[in-house]
Amino acid sequence: MHEEGYGVHMDQLTAYSFYLQGVKGNYPKAGKNIAQLIIKARFPWSSKHAALGYCIWAVRNASETEKTGFQEDCEKLVTEVNPDADMRARAERFADQL
Repeated sequence: MHEEGYGVHMDQLTAYSFYLQGVKGNYPKAGKNIAQLIIKARFPWSSKHAALGYCIWAVRNASETEKTGFQEDCEKLVTEVNPDADMRARAERFADQL
């Protein structure tokens, strides 16, 4: 809702905070969504390795019915970010800490 302004004013920071709460509540779709939002919104305080980490976490924790879709979405994000080996390693460590 807040990310795109459906029924409320558009507020990507509010969307970020809701997705973050979802991740803390172990809701994998929130991890995928926050990853996409970080790249789309280009928050000055967020990083691409965090976006990749959230995607990694989402895929790891997704149900079997969601996993394939999450993997496809996260591969698109990987293509867009084009991480080097160091960024991938940082993303893995970030995902491990979630």
